[in-house]
Amino acid sequence: MAHVIRARPGKAPHGEWHWHDVDVQFVYVLKGSAVFEYEGIGRVVMKPGTCFYQPPRIRHREIRHSPDLQLLEIVSPARFKTYSAEKPAARKSPARRSRG
Repeated sequence: MAHVIRARPGKAPHGEWHWHDVDVQFVYVLKGSAVFEYEGIGRVVMKPGTCFYQPPRIRHREIRHSPDLQLLEIVSPARFKTYSAEKPAARKSPARRSRG
C-alpha cells in the first residue's frame, strides 16, 4: 500500500521506541524534514528527496519533524500492528588499532 503521511498541526512526535510488524517499508520525503533514530544505525535526518528503506521489525523512534512534513510511505501488508519497544542498548564503538 502507498499513502501520504502529513504532520498534524500541534502534534509533536512522541519519541517513544516502537516497531512495525511489516514485510517491507519504504519512506520517501516529499516535503519538510524529520529526524528518526534507528536501532543499530543511529539518527537519520530526512529532507525532501530522501528515500529510506526501513528494515522489517527494526526498533525506531521519531525525534522531531517540521510542521510541513509530508512522507510517501510504501508498506506491506497494508494493515499491520505497531508495538512498543524498549530502548536499544547503546552501540559500542569498534576497537581502534594503532598504526605504528
